[in-house]
Amino acid sequence: MGSNLVEIRGRILLDGFGKICHDRTQSPLMRSTHGEHLDDMEATITRQGYGLRELVQNFDAKPAEIKALFANQLDPVRASELLDRMRLAGLPI
Repeated sequence: MGSNLVEIRGRILLDGFGKICHDRTQSPLMRSTHGEHLDDMEATITRQGYGLRELVQNFDAKPAEIKALFANQLDPVRASELLDRMRLAGLPI
């Protein structure tokens, strides 16, 4: 019974910590110092270790295509094709 109580308290603590962290990352101060694009696809993929060179090599794309994809300026058909390939490869997009 004691271990269940510890487990429950641990879950409550972690849930509360997650909410605090989420609230802090959504604060105006955080956004002003770290930018508005923390959750953008480019930032997410980069945090996973995929730079422009790796994306070009692994997805048979040109650097200009990847940059246009991140800027939402790539042809929709090509964008869909690249995004589908990235999802199949397991990228968090």
